[in-house]
Amino acid sequence: MPTPLQKLYPKETDEQRRARLCANTKRHYHRNIEKMRAKDRARYAERREEVSARKRAAYAADRENKIATVVRWQNRNPEKVKQSQKERNLWRWYGLTMKDFESLFLKQGSMCPICLCKSPEGKNPWHVDHDHKTGQVRGILCSPCNLMLGHAKDNPQTLRAAIVYLTCKPWYNGLAETARLSLASSIRANS
Repeated sequence: MPTPLQKLYPKETDEQRRARLCANTKRHYHRNIEKMRAKDRARYAERREEVSARKRAAYAADRENKIATVVRWQNRNPEKVKQSQKERNLWRWYGLTMKDFESLFLKQGSMCPICLCKSPEGKNPWHVDHDHKTGQVRGILCSPCNLMLGHAKDNPQTLRAAIVYLTCKPWYNGLAETARLSLASSIRANS
């Protein structure tokens, strides 16, 4: 004698039945996601030590195989690994999520605010610029501009001196003394 479900779905195969049940379970989970997560957190909190001990024991029993599995996955998915490392480093070093990084980059017009380039070359073209004293993020720079600020040790006087040096060309026409005086007056005027 057919069950009530078999009457509702008379020609349903096992595969169709599994798919229907899976869809129902997913729908139920997503409708009650907060309640389910709270229940999971409470259950874990009650048994935290037990769960941790079980996980440690399982890992220790099959350590080499688990490591080999991770390495195989990393070798098959280098782009995902690279993206994951970038996200982890952004969070660890600057407290930024990928969404924060992209938002900041869009706010500055998707370009380097110093040289105005939109697509720098290189393996890692964009860098988070931050104040080394306070840790405050200032913006996203192309690699050459970030290196320039780093080599100048974020010192505005050093950068002004470089501008004077480039514009006066003292090595070319022997005006080293003029450049030095110009630099000194420029620094005094901007201080």
